[in-house]
Amino acid sequence: MKHVAIIGYGAIASHVIRAISASSAVQLGGVIGRAGRLAAAREAAGPNVAVAEDIGGLATRPDLVLDCAGHPGLIAHGVAILQCGIDLVSVSAGALADEELYKTLARAASASGARLRIA
Repeated sequence: MKHVAIIGYGAIASHVIRAISASSAVQLGGVIGRAGRLAAAREAAGPNVAVAEDIGGLATRPDLVLDCAGHPGLIAHGVAILQCGIDLVSVSAGALADEELYKTLARAASASGARLRIA
């Protein structure tokens, strides 16, 4: 079973959390979000799901992280996740128009062997 973490707790993330909860092949292993949104994420994700402000705050290393927070989520967390060797799927294709961000993410992925995918 794959353990998946999610960045964000907005409309996209809440839909993804519900879909993961209904799946027998994937388990929600954590939610990464801004401090002001963590209480809502805890409520939706349930008592057994770790909620943290960054990848280092999760108790269990996920197999995959889904960025559902948009540009700010990818900018804030993408490099650290990729540096940990964790694959990242992002909804933030437009953020990669920033050439420096793209290069930084690509270097982090290349160095660790992780993959960055755009949904």
